[in-house]
Amino acid sequence: MGECTNFYKASLQKQEDIVNAGFQIFGKNGYQNASMNEIARMAGISKPALFYYFGTKKDFFLFLYRFAYQKINEQVYEGGEDFFECLWLAIDIKLKVIHAYPGFHLFLLSVLREENFPILREIQVDSYNQFKTATSVLFKNVNWDKFRPGIDRNDVYHLISYISNGMIRDHPNDPPEIIMQQLKPLLMLLKPAFYREEYL
Repeated sequence: MGECTNFYKASLQKQEDIVNAGFQIFGKNGYQNASMNEIARMAGISKPALFYYFGTKKDFFLFLYRFAYQKINEQVYEGGEDFFECLWLAIDIKLKVIHAYPGFHLFLLSVLREENFPILREIQVDSYNQFKTATSVLFKNVNWDKFRPGIDRNDVYHLISYISNGMIRDHPNDPPEIIMQQLKPLLMLLKPAFYREEYL
């Protein structure tokens, strides 16, 4: 995120206005249909200023994606030895970021629905790097001996991600708290499949 040096010269309030406007307009319209004019108007700046800060529409979209997950990663800390307790911690952290940036939930939905292949490829690379950073801290102390033999932790991560993203994508109009309430019992169904009997 250090490449957007001009953006970081703006006041903190202006930075917040631009980020929130980007989240909301991209979230409402998706990458292809989002208007930089509309984002600039909502942020209270000129369109040339927006391009001065970020260079291109694509660069701005990717900046917002990295910005969002950096904010999540900044909240991450080492969890305990139980995988599922760490999972609930991850959900709580994401909720805090959603509340701090009201348009973030809409933006996340737009990313999950994105069909622009070049954008998708870059998001996938970024997503992997962000995910790797967060899990290396959050799940650092997990006791993987609780898991049944033959279960690969990467498969566990991927399954959780598919379920979580699917729930978010399929309930676009539900508040984040409601989605998380619906998600938790579904994930708890996995515990008997993952854990050795003595840890249930």
